[in-house]
Amino acid sequence: MRFALILVLIINCTLVSVSGQEKVYPNMPFKLLRLNNGVVVGIELQAGAGRTIINDSISGRFTGLTLLTGYQVDKNFVVSAGAGISFYRKGALVPLFLDVRYALSLNQLGPYLYADGGLLLNTGNIDNTKVFLNPGIGIQYSASADLAFVFSTGFWLQRGEVKVNTFVNFKAGVRYRF
Repeated sequence: MRFALILVLIINCTLVSVSGQEKVYPNMPFKLLRLNNGVVVGIELQAGAGRTIINDSISGRFTGLTLLTGYQVDKNFVVSAGAGISFYRKGALVPLFLDVRYALSLNQLGPYLYADGGLLLNTGNIDNTKVFLNPGIGIQYSASADLAFVFSTGFWLQRGEVKVNTFVNFKAGVRYRF
């Protein structure tokens, strides 16, 4: 009886070890954005909502589109430069900025922290250029080793000569890894 029980345990253990399968990255899902260094490009749609200030054409809300080009420094950290256009109630501004992202988890669906900051150029009146800062948190879904979909929310703070405008913003986009 004991011999038969030991034989069954040995056979079961052998079967488990034989049925294992090799993964691209050990202990990680098959679909995971590549973790090595390289170029990353992205496009994001964004929208923001904040307090409307009378006689301020760039308060209340905005929508925009941004393009990003960056470099994956290590498996968790990506630094990018971006540009785009943001449409406000009565006008448009052109953001030129740096984007820093840090992945908190290296799963197929994983959270990340980000911080954007830079200039908001007013093409109609270059003297009315503003600065902005946008920290937040997001989630990234890796559809393949090269393609990821991102969604994030953050706090958008922009300042001109005297006025400070604040928004809660949302971004949705696609990132491609070369």
